[in-house]
Amino acid sequence: MTALDPNSTLGLLGRLMAGVRSEFRRDVLEFAADDAVFGGGSCRVTDCGRSARGHGLCQGHHQRWANAGRPDLEEFTVSTDPRWRKHRPNQACRVDGCGYGSARGGLCQLHAQRWERAGRPHLASWLRDPLPVKQPRPGATCRIRHCSLWPQAESPLCHSHTNTWKANGRTDIDGFVTRFESNDTPANETIQLGMLTPQLKLEMQYVLQQRHDDRRGKLTPTVVARVVRLLMGLLHEQVTSELACPAWAGWKDVPMARPYPREFRDDVVRVARNREDGVTIEQIATDFGVHPMTLHKWLRQADIDEGTKPGRTTSESGELREARRRIKLLELENEVLRRAAAYLSQANLPGKGSTRS
Repeated sequence: MTALDPNSTLGLLGRLMAGVRSEFRRDVLEFAADDAVFGGGSCRVTDCGRSARGHGLCQGHHQRWANAGRPDLEEFTVSTDPRWRKHRPNQACRVDGCGYGSARGGLCQLHAQRWERAGRPHLASWLRDPLPVKQPRPGATCRIRHCSLWPQAESPLCHSHTNTWKANGRTDIDGFVTRFESNDTPANETIQLGMLTPQLKLEMQYVLQQRHDDRRGKLTPTVVARVVRLLMGLLHEQVTSELACPAWAGWKDVPMARPYPREFRDDVVRVARNREDGVTIEQIATDFGVHPMTLHKWLRQADIDEGTKPGRTTSESGELREARRRIKLLELENEVLRRAAAYLSQANLPGKGSTRS
């Protein structure tokens, strides 16, 4: 382990720069599933490779297992698709020969319109002789490589992928396709430090490096994210050293909500409300990278804000949260300063063991 040299003539920043190894000097830290501290072991589903977090399953497969009614784990792990849900085929229109994606009731938008204009007859009978619809040019398919559905209207993507693109801010299509097709580590399995100030980021990197080298039990990226959000609320000169406060267990239970943009929340709520038959809230939450309970909360809050359900509105909750936040930050600041004072009374900075170059 690399310990900071207490006899160095360099200041704290200089000693941190000398003490933090290159693999920890990054804004985004990623760790293998088998990492002794930050990993959870590989998911039990064959060929998955993601980090396991519950019952030996990664977050996505654990959600899929729960949605399936929690069947026998051994049978589930050998029978379920190892691919992420976003990489699995989307549902096609029920009309034979139609390559558009399902939009309403198992039908694509165009066939759903034809069926509705026909007076919504018995669907099974209507499907035997549906009216034709305009098709794309021969050979045209969704830009997502694993998707063979037809593009939707003027979009280069199928119906479902077009909705996902819209919900993600209508970004550059090429960039969206690249990100969607990637197998990059999910955000909840990475440690994001880029929003911290340079010195505080170095201090956090040093703490994580120490924890990694000491092998003192597991530490999930989710817990680290809570600490990072806490530190962002305490950015001032008097509270500069997380090195003095390594008591992770005392901080891991502080609830700090992820700051999702309002536009993103509104888009996800809209998609959830207009979801296709058979698509669950949990599946939509997984697609957008939010916790299912978070999405349920957003849906309930949207109903309250619109006056269809009783409860505290977003603006009222914001005022109450701000008051509570100020009280909590004052309490945390006092605790951090108390620990910092105790630390500064010691001769050496944290670190035990030999120095490694």
